[in-house]
Amino acid sequence: MKTKELLGDYEIMEELGPGSLGTAYLCEHRFLKERVTLTVFPKELSEDEAFQRRFAERIQKVAALEHPHIAHTKGVFFSDGLY
Repeated sequence: MKTKELLGDYEIMEELGPGSLGTAYLCEHRFLKERVTLTVFPKELSEDEAFQRRFAERIQKVAALEHPHIAHTKGVFFSDGLY
């Protein structure tokens, strides 16, 4: 059996490339089988407390946005020392 690379409950299927805040990956939830794009922040951002505070303040506003040309934010999680 091939070992699948997991990040939390998501199986990483392929790297999509760099984005403005980190690297984007195509992933599939291991139980729900829903495909999503995850952006993984670099370790230095995940460890930066000032960044974490700013991010926490802004992500609620971003998640509330609904527009056909804006990707919908379904959640935020911390796993293996990374956001």
